[in-house]
Amino acid sequence: MDNRRDVALGRQLIKDGYIAAFSAKSPSIFYMRGGVYNEKGEHIKLSDQIGGGYIAPRSIGNDSIASQIRLEKDRINFIHKNVFYIGVYVRQWGHFLIDVVNRLYDLEIDNYYYVYCSNIEIEGNYRKFLECIGITKDKLIQIKENEIVKFDKILVQEEGFVPGLYYTEKFRSIYEGIWMKTKRNLDSHSFLNKKIYLSRRNFSEAKWKEAGEASIQKFFVKNGFEVFYPEQLTLEQQIILFNYADQIAFISGTIGHNILFSSRKMDGNPTFIVLEKTSLTNNSQIMIEEMIFGEKKESFVVHIPIYKENKWIRPKSYGEGPFLLYVTDELSNYFNTQKVNQIFHINYFSYCSMLLRSKIRQIVRKVYYMPIVNKLASPLINKVK
Repeated sequence: MDNRRDVALGRQLIKDGYIAAFSAKSPSIFYMRGGVYNEKGEHIKLSDQIGGGYIAPRSIGNDSIASQIRLEKDRINFIHKNVFYIGVYVRQWGHFLIDVVNRLYDLEIDNYYYVYCSNIEIEGNYRKFLECIGITKDKLIQIKENEIVKFDKILVQEEGFVPGLYYTEKFRSIYEGIWMKTKRNLDSHSFLNKKIYLSRRNFSEAKWKEAGEASIQKFFVKNGFEVFYPEQLTLEQQIILFNYADQIAFISGTIGHNILFSSRKMDGNPTFIVLEKTSLTNNSQIMIEEMIFGEKKESFVVHIPIYKENKWIRPKSYGEGPFLLYVTDELSNYFNTQKVNQIFHINYFSYCSMLLRSKIRQIVRKVYYMPIVNKLASPLINKVK
């Protein structure tokens, strides 16, 4: 499948435009919507974040953005700067790598400030990523929920990567630029020629929806792999790992998107062991591998199923789960080892527990985001904050 797009990406410069951020009233991590509007309050379609689903609101309740801007024009905050629209920021590493930074190509750092919509400030590895492409903290402008801000000029670039639709060389150039800038300062010896298993066991979300990784991790340790936890690694360490380790194994999801930092083009045994936690397709991962490795993908990547599914055990979606994981015959055969059932058992109890908690969590979220409940609860939550 060729998802490469060679058609030129769109680019619009909006004079005296507005950037608005609003609550999505959604129980997912995509809790906010943001977008760019011209001086008449008309929505700029190019500002939609298609991949992450952050489609900008055309109206809030019964009032259109246009009428809100028109009625409140004199009271809207006006920052006299030229800005570049990043979009909605989500503090989730996988979505950050493909849905948030996918406009940040061909930057003119000195000419613009960079605007993002979020109640959360960009920090840690997320900010380090931006610094690697020249966007320092003093260049960032944050717009919080229910804010509308006017700017002298707003530059909007089309997304360079949209999961399930296309990828572009412009998007790839973002990661190549980071590699070229950082590789001179990296100490490759810390991960050189090592076999690494990247564990999700400390991820809060994984604890809610992935049962059985303990046995998977134990299996890889028995086969000579060292265990690391991605959230404990700096951005530089992750870049080193994905360029110098001999073999890297991980459960398909956020961790696998770090392949974007890989620059190797050598032949040999598969370097990346992608452990599939469901029969559902991870389109984002497939497109990333296609973009980085092209026709040589099979020389670098192997996909191995580690899931148990039937008509009773099946995840609701790739993002929601829950997933039942175990050491499958396919995984054992890949390492030419004999599976020991007494050690690598299927943890049905843990799965059922996660399934129950997941159902309760879904119900609580749905109740909270009912308009009347949200209206009553929001003031109390804001007081606590």
